[in-house]
Amino acid sequence: EYLPTTKFLFVLRDPVKRAESQYFNELGKGRETLSFEDALKREEEGNLTDWEKLHLQYKRRGCYVQSLEHFYAHIPKERVKIILLEELMSNWKESMTEICDFLEISVAEGVAIQVRHSNKEELLERKKMANMIPLKWVFDAWDRLSEAIIVRANKDKYSRDKWRKRTRGFYHVSRRNKREIDPKIREELYKFYLSYQEQLESLLGREIKCWKPNV
Repeated sequence: EYLPTTKFLFVLRDPVKRAESQYFNELGKGRETLSFEDALKREEEGNLTDWEKLHLQYKRRGCYVQSLEHFYAHIPKERVKIILLEELMSNWKESMTEICDFLEISVAEGVAIQVRHSNKEELLERKKMANMIPLKWVFDAWDRLSEAIIVRANKDKYSRDKWRKRTRGFYHVSRRNKREIDPKIREELYKFYLSYQEQLESLLGREIKCWKPNV
């Protein structure tokens, strides 16, 4: 009603990897405390609060076709462009050309944008020895000093995260590695999303090979 000529761009990711990524994001923010397996069980039980539905619902958000069908009921398809994240990253020039043509902006400027995976959080936590007195006091002081230097010396998040890993990595471990996802859970998720992916392929009029296991 208010923006009748607006165009919409959706970037969709492999729903299994999307669910894992959201889980680790919430884990890093301290909002999630369960294992990925238990978090999925909580979702299946269906007793989520409104707050949990907003932040801790991992599985249902990957049912993209439901969201798109609802969106198309209000917005014409010709004003919507669907891009797959995996294809965007593996074939940047072609995908960006499509995006720029769709948005009617400069293709040269779009293709020239630097590819960055800037939102991947390392989710580092201190090793046990680094939390023992008096080492804890030393590392607390180092955290404050190094953070002050990093923030002042680097303007963008990508560079800051890189330097945080370099200066603090030796006394931290990755929470991602400690909570590695069981391959059986991934297999179950792929089976769950199979019918939704088939519906999405029908809606888009194309096969999505990059979301299929071992493809």
